[in-house]
Amino acid sequence: MDRYKKLASNTIVLAIGQFSSKVLSYILIILYTRAEWLETADMSSATNITNTANLLMSIVTISIGEAVIRFGLEKKINGTQVFSIGVFTAIFGFLVLAPFMPLISRLMNQLNGSSGNGVLIYIFIITSSLRTICGFYVRSRGNVKLYALDGIITTFTLLIFGVIFMGVFKLKAVGYIISIIASDFLSIVFLFYMANLHKRLIVVGIDKELRRSMIKYSLPLTPSLVAWWLATSANGYFVTNMISREANGLYSAASKLPGIIVIISGIVSQAWQMSAVTERNSRTVANFYTNVFNIYQGVVYVVASSMLLFNKQLTGFFGSNYSDAYKYTPFIIVGVMFSCFSTFLNSIYLADKKSGKSFLTAFIGSMLNIILSYVLVPIIGVYGATIGSMVNFGVVFLIRAIDTQKIVLITYNKLKIGLNIGFIFIMALLIIFEKPYSFIIRAVLFVLIVAMNFKTCMAGVMKVISKKR
Repeated sequence: MDRYKKLASNTIVLAIGQFSSKVLSYILIILYTRAEWLETADMSSATNITNTANLLMSIVTISIGEAVIRFGLEKKINGTQVFSIGVFTAIFGFLVLAPFMPLISRLMNQLNGSSGNGVLIYIFIITSSLRTICGFYVRSRGNVKLYALDGIITTFTLLIFGVIFMGVFKLKAVGYIISIIASDFLSIVFLFYMANLHKRLIVVGIDKELRRSMIKYSLPLTPSLVAWWLATSANGYFVTNMISREANGLYSAASKLPGIIVIISGIVSQAWQMSAVTERNSRTVANFYTNVFNIYQGVVYVVASSMLLFNKQLTGFFGSNYSDAYKYTPFIIVGVMFSCFSTFLNSIYLADKKSGKSFLTAFIGSMLNIILSYVLVPIIGVYGATIGSMVNFGVVFLIRAIDTQKIVLITYNKLKIGLNIGFIFIMALLIIFEKPYSFIIRAVLFVLIVAMNFKTCMAGVMKVISKKR
């Protein structure tokens, strides 16, 4: 199959499952807030708990899930070995973590201003890690349809458990975490049954050389993911402790809207990661990367600008307690846009097995974010956290755009990139300062952005539907 058709095919299949499931997840958050199952303080607690669990998950599993998908894509490598190494590496990490959970629970209590819920965090880490490994393995072996179907089913089970634990039992943030745990557990059972994963799990006969290679690959990614966590999640703790839990609830809600951009970007990135590995030795790889990145940029620019155009209307879907969330979304949207580009370029590092570069660039950005948030949040409040996030991702994108040229020579249209980013930044400023005729000006800028990127996006469509190979 032609490389563009293969990328498009994987993207479409993932989109059917992932987009529907992610959109449903977005709707669930709206449901929880409008039904007042999650007040602003509860939203803060739930977000901080899941963020802490995600950080610990990356550390204790040494990001082995990333190695599972990277080595699983190599058809010459035994998939049973890859999956077994991934699962047992994670289990070893769970055992190491267990004695430290009481301490972590107390620390959470101090940072979050609520019960640490150490047991819940621990179970969350186990179920989420194993679900990630199972899903990544299934995807790496080319079964993207099953992977997408699992995404849809998991979202519906999340809805059911959310209604039970938050709507019926009124458990609020704790109920939110329990519903995720239960949903992830059912996902693991489903994937084990449908993909016969129990037949891919061996206890003896593990290939020690392959295990060494996978750990060597994933270990440098752990500090990279920790750095990325600092760049994306640490701000919530700054806002909680320097302002209030309620303010962090608004910040968390404001971060949900740009999640639509992440949804679309994530679908393309998942499909792209598969192509980046399989096409990395092609003679025309630079041209392929350039074309795909241009199309990818165009889609992100259009979606980001549409979010900024209808920003207040979209955030209005949240409950009345979140009416001020729209004020904080503009710079978050700009930051997420840069994050999408950074993630795309990061696939070049991963395909070339240069995970150290992935860490270094993410670390630089995360340190910028922490410094800016620490300085600005006490001065300008939640806006300080949004500025820190935006600058962080913008710098990481710039560094990776320059550094990855040493691996793949992507051709950038600097004028077009500058105009798109400039227009989007102006749209963000118009919302923040609430200038007269803001909507009309934003609408004009939106039309200009669509016009600038229409030809590129249509060229991508033609590459897919063309009969030429």
